[in-house]
Amino acid sequence: VMPAVHDFLQDARTDHASEFERLRIQAIYYRLATGELNRAIDTNLLLSRTYPRSRLAHNQLGGIYSNLGEWEKSLAEYQTVGDPSLYSALILAYARLDRFDEAKSVPRTPDVAAIHRALLRVAFMQPDPATATKEIEWFMGKPEEYQSLGEQSQNALIHGEFKKAAALAQQGARLAEEHDLEGAAGQLLAQVAGMG
Repeated sequence: VMPAVHDFLQDARTDHASEFERLRIQAIYYRLATGELNRAIDTNLLLSRTYPRSRLAHNQLGGIYSNLGEWEKSLAEYQTVGDPSLYSALILAYARLDRFDEAKSVPRTPDVAAIHRALLRVAFMQPDPATATKEIEWFMGKPEEYQSLGEQSQNALIHGEFKKAAALAQQGARLAEEHDLEGAAGQLLAQVAGMG
């Protein structure tokens, strides 16, 4: 068990943790440490019923259902949350169901990279070159530009443009490293590793 998860479990076993915290920790543990997604779902459902005003369980359920390819359930959970910080997840949930007009109608506030990254992905899914260009331009010169390059690299991979994908990933990795984001740089390079 990862050290941070182990610390979570220790906290959950103490009398200092509230019932809400115990359920939250269990849900995270089942999802991330053991990979027991059915138990993570059950725990999050209990959490959402016991604490209906908490957005945490719906957010977790949206992610789990998305990972399982249960797009309708994922969408329903993200709609329930109504959290602007999760609008990017809501955009992608609509897009996975080919509901592109609804994806594009999700509020774009706050005006953050996650929303523009989701919109770029949707533009590539459709395909909608004009919107893709607009979203790519939004990223230009911003610290998050590496994210746009990562999406462009993935799109090139999907279309079998391996040299282009590698060049975009390397460019994105360089930008990420300039902003001390070595983990992001490594992820970009990993997506095109072995294509030489």
